[in-house]
Amino acid sequence: MAKPAFLVVGAQRAGTTWLDRHLRAHPEVYLPLRRKEIHYFDRFYDRGPEWYESFFPRGKEAARYRAIGEITPKYLFDRIAPERIRRDLPDVRLVAILRNPVDRAYSQYALAVRDAGERGTFEEFVRDNPDVVGRGLYTRQLERYLGCFPRDRFLVLLFEEMMADAATTLRRIAKFLDIDPGPFEKPHDRGKVNASYRPRYPGVRATVRKVGDFLRYHDLDWFVNVAKEMGVPHLFGNAGPLPPLTEGARRRLTGIFEDDVAALERLLGKELPEWKTARETITA
Repeated sequence: MAKPAFLVVGAQRAGTTWLDRHLRAHPEVYLPLRRKEIHYFDRFYDRGPEWYESFFPRGKEAARYRAIGEITPKYLFDRIAPERIRRDLPDVRLVAILRNPVDRAYSQYALAVRDAGERGTFEEFVRDNPDVVGRGLYTRQLERYLGCFPRDRFLVLLFEEMMADAATTLRRIAKFLDIDPGPFEKPHDRGKVNASYRPRYPGVRATVRKVGDFLRYHDLDWFVNVAKEMGVPHLFGNAGPLPPLTEGARRRLTGIFEDDVAALERLLGKELPEWKTARETITA
């Protein structure tokens, strides 16, 4: 089995689905076909290496690719994943995408509205789910990985730069993964992917989502994939987008993240001025 040469470890709601689409379209890259997010190093580690290896090609098929990897956005936040990855994949290359933590938090809320039947306000969601803030405290998360891997094995991207200049970002990724940048010269999808919205029947959609998670847990991915291809997630209607994040909520969260953003700037050696101001509101 050709072990993964790279992992995209997160962050959640920071453009990993967009990157997944581009990498899957590249002829030199292999990503698991039956499941986008493997969750081996955080959720299913007890299933063992044979289970993990079953997602990747072997022999002559593996030789067709210059870069074999996987994308699981929750690896970045998981405390145990870095050490497990170091132990099992010591030579792996790692990619992280960071997004303004306020915008990322609101996008997590929007996803919960779409997929989990969340009915409370954003402020209530933040209050009741501490990980909403925790996932945006990037400095400690990166430090855990940098304590396990050399800095030159880690590529840190910014969501805002990626969306503003897809071509430059994809060239950086091609160089980092040692693949031909040619197939990335004309990014095929510059728009938003995996967008959130208010489903018309949130309870039904949430139930269907839970059934899908149950099936994936039991490795019945084929059933879930067929349902997606048939458009089942779209059968529950679209009641329109969520309202934009309010100025007050943005200001409060910007203050909460202020110290960590400053520490992240020092760690990356890069200024992040737009992350430190309560700028105009956006939708998730």
